[in-house]
Amino acid sequence: MDKNRILLDLPEESPPHKQEESQQTIPKKYFYILIGAFTAIVVFFLIGGFYWYWQKSKEQVNEGKDPFLKNLPELSLALKEKYYYPRELITPALESAVKLYKEGFLSKAEKEFQSIINHSADPLEKSVAYTYLGIISLDLEKFPLAKHYFQLALKFKENYIPAVVNLAITEYKLGNVDEAYRLAETAKTLSPNDSLVALLTGNLLMNVQGASEAEKEFRRGVQLEPEEPINRYNLAISLLRQGKAQEAVVEFQHFLTLYPTHALVPNVLAYLGQIYYSVDQYERALEYYKRAVGLAPDNAKFYYNLGVIYLRLKDEVSAKEAFKKAMNLGATDPEVFEKLSYAFEEFQDLDLAIKTLERSIQYHPDHIPTLFRLAELYQKKNDYLKSAEVYRKIVNRTPGTEDTIRALKELGNLYIKMERYEDAVFVLKKAVDIDPNPKAEVLYELGRAYYHGGRKDKAIEVWKYALDKSSVNPEEKEKLHIILAKAYQNLGSYDLALQELKKINIHSGNASKINYEYGLLYKNLKNYDQAIAHFLKVFESIDSSIEQKKESAMHIAEIYLLTKDTQQLDFAKTWINKAIRLDNEDPKLKIIKAKIHLASSTLTDIEQAIEILLPMTYEELPPSLMKEVYLTLGEAYYTNKEYQRALQSFNKVLSIDPFDEQALQYRQKTIAYLEGKR
Repeated sequence: MDKNRILLDLPEESPPHKQEESQQTIPKKYFYILIGAFTAIVVFFLIGGFYWYWQKSKEQVNEGKDPFLKNLPELSLALKEKYYYPRELITPALESAVKLYKEGFLSKAEKEFQSIINHSADPLEKSVAYTYLGIISLDLEKFPLAKHYFQLALKFKENYIPAVVNLAITEYKLGNVDEAYRLAETAKTLSPNDSLVALLTGNLLMNVQGASEAEKEFRRGVQLEPEEPINRYNLAISLLRQGKAQEAVVEFQHFLTLYPTHALVPNVLAYLGQIYYSVDQYERALEYYKRAVGLAPDNAKFYYNLGVIYLRLKDEVSAKEAFKKAMNLGATDPEVFEKLSYAFEEFQDLDLAIKTLERSIQYHPDHIPTLFRLAELYQKKNDYLKSAEVYRKIVNRTPGTEDTIRALKELGNLYIKMERYEDAVFVLKKAVDIDPNPKAEVLYELGRAYYHGGRKDKAIEVWKYALDKSSVNPEEKEKLHIILAKAYQNLGSYDLALQELKKINIHSGNASKINYEYGLLYKNLKNYDQAIAHFLKVFESIDSSIEQKKESAMHIAEIYLLTKDTQQLDFAKTWINKAIRLDNEDPKLKIIKAKIHLASSTLTDIEQAIEILLPMTYEELPPSLMKEVYLTLGEAYYTNKEYQRALQSFNKVLSIDPFDEQALQYRQKTIAYLEGKR
């Protein structure tokens, strides 16, 4: 499993702190000096003690190599106020309407604000009322209406700051980024000394212009109101988003010193833990997360992160305990359950990973990412029927979306594995019909379904069509050329197969894959020396995967077996054993090993072949493999003169495939022998 999937998760809310150079105004002189000294010490140790760690982290992020920081979720900012609420309550009527709004009676508040607008002659009063109507529309996500109200507010009072700021927020929600930025800049110009403007425009600029612009606003807010924690907290987040981890730590530590009892302290502790985790300081990370959990014992994400840290410290008992607590607390957050499933999978406990997601589905039956993950785990457990059922649920819940196409593609792939080729063609054609510009990966799977279903000409037609699409990328082209080469080989068109392989540019990233395909081609051409040479390149390459090495060793063993030279059988045994050492559960390897034993003339080898094959008859294998098991077992029994058992095995083959020629011939010979014996 990819361990990069097991990453810390960020708190639901987050925002930053301040730098060592921030301007502060603390009422008590000595307390100010103490804070300054403390900050200087923190900065000294951070710069001196962890300089190399920060440099290492920064380099890794820049190079895209760090699995943690590269995958950080988006950080969320803390809000002192969601919107800029008017501060002028100049009449009793406005006070009454605002009270209704704050108590959640939006319809009644709306009516009162409309009444004020209809009866008031005061432009400021009308502007305040229109601004609140706009805020109510924002709460209801009626963004065009909100924009209309804020524009009316500005009509009655030009440059009215609450209307300007809220209009900027509205334009952003409507997707008008440039206008949102213009209005934010206007608000800064109109009210340069308002810390709330700095906070709200900073939040907006974080999304519109990026963390660097947001940092300037949060710093301005800190300078304007040094004792207000939210701007300071958001400042730290803006620093962290820019990769300034060292400066962010200083701000977070400063926040803890200034506001030790603030509601955001658990988040601050969690971020400090996360930063130290990102530079492999797991003990320090553990210290901060333990404190965060102590202050927020109901936070499932904190427990999940605690488990991740224990996992990195190789304390699997504590990790599993933390993960289970996260699972028990995670009912409101499907993402926690999803992350836990990866954690339990890392423990090689697929049952618990599945149980986690099944529990999540009870609370969130329509959470599509959870359904995809559950289908994936069922498939890993070889429970194809349940996996297919989940993919069908996704299709039913997402009519005509990208998720529908993805689910249909995965379902088609699953049906191919189950050898239900007609079903695979049906769902994959449905995916193609949904998308006016079908993706190459869907067409690739559709071709496979046609091919394995016996419609090889149709498969080649689909793959060629995919290659002609302008949207196909180099990786997809390579994959399509390879599968076309395989198709032509199986049809006996070796020249065409060779042409397809020659269209692929060989480089270090694909050399093993292409050498493997050349090996297969030369094997089919019975040019065994060339085939073995290419397979050896794959097996000996440091760039080859375990799967590629295993398959190459298997083919070399098969080639030595195909020569039908008894002197080569020892080489065949050597290579099949090399393959089995790489994967001792692969049924194909067991069948080939049995065939190698069967090719020997010794009774001991024949008995060993039977000992390998007989247990496999009790396994749940695809029909094609099970047919091969019984056919080889029947041959072994026949060679060993166990004719009744041989006949039973050949009958099993014919129950799977009534037209298998080898089974029919052996069955006829076996029956003739038994009848002659009688």
